[in-house]
Amino acid sequence: MAENDRLQSVIRKSHCYGFLPGNFQDACDIAESLESCLFRSVCANPQHVLFRVLPPEKATGYNLRHLTISKISNNFFRKNFHYRMLFKDSY
Repeated sequence: MAENDRLQSVIRKSHCYGFLPGNFQDACDIAESLESCLFRSVCANPQHVLFRVLPPEKATGYNLRHLTISKISNNFFRKNFHYRMLFKDSY
């Protein structure tokens, strides 16, 4: 996560020079909250361009959304936005 390190460096320097308050969030927290917001909006809007990338809904008697999980062997896809959001709170 070199991008987050660079962003965190900018936030730290901005704080030192007095451009940001002391209680400003770090880069990881900001990225996580923005990704969660984006994922919720993608799930809620079938017309969203990223909606087609989501796994199909599985019909159950409980009317819950179950995701079809495939084994992903490529490390690149494990760092993908969709993969991180699907498994965000699973562990």
